[in-house]
Amino acid sequence: MALRGEPREALPYCLRALELSRTCGNLPAQSSTLDSIGFIHHELGEYQDAFPAYHESLRLRQSIGDYFLQAEIHTHIGDTQLALGDTQAARRSWTASLAILDDLQHRDAEAVRTRLDTHV
Repeated sequence: MALRGEPREALPYCLRALELSRTCGNLPAQSSTLDSIGFIHHELGEYQDAFPAYHESLRLRQSIGDYFLQAEIHTHIGDTQLALGDTQAARRSWTASLAILDDLQHRDAEAVRTRLDTHV
C-alpha cells in the first residue's frame, strides 16, 4: 500500500506486523517492518516520526550483522535528514551507507555516491 501511494492506509498493517514479529522474536522481520514504518512517515512528511523507526531498524540490523540492509537504512535516514534541511547530517548518513556498499562492492553504491555529489 505504501508503495502504491497509500501510506496512511499501510501504517496499521505495518504496526500489526511489527507486533506479530516481536511476539515471534523475528528480528529481521521487525527490522524490515520498522524500516517500512519509517518510510511511511517519511512519505507522509512526518519526518521526525520516521527517525525512531529507522534507528530501531538499524540497531536490529547491526545486531543481526546484515550489512547491506544497514546501508539501505543509513540511506533512508539521510534522505529524511535532507528532507528536514540538515544536509550535513544527511551526508554523514549517506557516507556511512556508501562505506558499507563500497565494502560489499554493491551496485547501489553509485546511487548513494550521486546523492553525496548532488548535495555538497
